Amino acid sequence: MSDFSSLSTSAQSLYIDLRSSLEDDEASNLIGNLIEVEIRGRVYLYDQFRLGGKEVKRYIGPKTEESTSRFENINALKEMRKHRREERSRTLKKLRAEGVLTPDMETGKVLSGMARSGVFRLGGVLVGTNAFRLYELELGARFMADDSVSTRDIDIAGFERFSFVVEDKADPELNLTLKNLGYNARLGLDQAQAWRWQNTSVAGSREVEFLTPSFEEDEGVKFLPSLGVHAQSLHYMNFLIRDPLKVAALYRDGVLVQVPRPERYAVHKLIVADRRSDRSPIKARKDLRQASLLIQILMEVRPTDLQMAFEEAMAEGPAWKARVKSSLDKMPSLKKELLFYNE
Repeated sequence: MSDFSSLSTSAQSLYIDLRSSLEDDEASNLIGNLIEVEIRGRVYLYDQFRLGGKEVKRYIGPKTEESTSRFENINALKEMRKHRREERSRTLKKLRAEGVLTPDMETGKVLSGMARSGVFRLGGVLVGTNAFRLYELELGARFMADDSVSTRDIDIAGFERFSFVVEDKADPELNLTLKNLGYNARLGLDQAQAWRWQNTSVAGSREVEFLTPSFEEDEGVKFLPSLGVHAQSLHYMNFLIRDPLKVAALYRDGVLVQVPRPERYAVHKLIVADRRSDRSPIKARKDLRQASLLIQILMEVRPTDLQMAFEEAMAEGPAWKARVKSSLDKMPSLKKELLFYNE
């Protein structure tokens, strides 16, 4: 029996329209002039305007054909904001009627607050199970409900280097946004480097964690200037959050967030499942279930993307290969279906 079923064509079309509407809204926030800035060989878009006699550059994102086209109709986008919001409200009602996964109220509040602060615009990527839940609509496949799709924590990752280069900051400051939502920094041995925030006022308590790739032997705590928070660095995270996707979360009239590409998420879960199989076996089993489900779906809808992600990970070296192989050995029937997989 399959662990997923297809969403209706109607639901998939509604979702595409919802995501496009949210991207239109994001573009319509342009205040001044759209300018291009080249950073290390790549071109990025900025909103340049004056504020209190000072020239300000607000980061928008990488220059793409789609984004350039969207800004060509900026006046129309601004005029249609109210109409788009009303349409999204109706769209969300229809999607909820389809029974798709939606964020719970607390998660929705946090994601919405982060989006308003600019977390996702500034390179923040939602990772972990809350990202996994958003693949249902992105891939057009309904997940069978079990503990692999449930979570109480919100994990946000970002690149330390990108955070320095972009020269823009969350507004309002992220620590203020979190405090206003009831989250306080969980202080560790170094009280100046808190990377985990906790809200004990909600049932069962909730946590928000910040993560970043580690390019060194150790996995220390790093500072992300654009987000204004510290983050726990982890190996293999670079592979996960490279070239993320914009997706829509079904909260209020929609929240635009960034998540890893599902094929990267699947391969990364194989790696981390093996990495924590001894110290956190329950989490490792959840990792394997999520990886298995995504691989099954991707083999049907995006097989080439899945193959390319596997090949990229395997090219990283023997340590990566060993972890992927160890996890796939625990799922022999799935392993046999990966015709491109070469040990």
